[in-house]
Amino acid sequence: MVVSGIYFLRTYHRKYNINIIYNMSRGLLLNGILCGIIVLGILVILGGAKETFISRGAYPKSLDKRILSDTYPMKTPGGLSNWNYSNQWELYPTWAVGSYAQKTNNIKNWSQPCNGTAAPADVCGGLYNPIKVKDPCIHGPPVRNCLRVNYYCYQ
Repeated sequence: MVVSGIYFLRTYHRKYNINIIYNMSRGLLLNGILCGIIVLGILVILGGAKETFISRGAYPKSLDKRILSDTYPMKTPGGLSNWNYSNQWELYPTWAVGSYAQKTNNIKNWSQPCNGTAAPADVCGGLYNPIKVKDPCIHGPPVRNCLRVNYYCYQ
């Protein structure tokens, strides 16, 4: 009786083994993840160029003409400068908090592309000459009884 009971438990355990079902489902899950990674890898490779934050520019023209050459005059020959971090930090804008001049560090037009945070420091000031920045034109108040869009009169 004891032998037949052990035989019954052994056959029942083999027939409905939960470990076998768990191992099969785990294997299917891992195979599915692996196939998904392979498919995504192929799609990334075949996808071509992606949109980035900075445009790469047209190939032959971007080698001859620098990105900011329309705004800043180029140095000839351009290259790395002799600047280091001890003299570059002076370009970073700082003002006293709560000044009546209403200045902020949110500058619209810079005198040069380096703002004091370039890393490594020798790339700052090596390609472009600084320019004289004009003060922004502030318009006077609008006339009375005009059709307005925000602050300005619409004609």
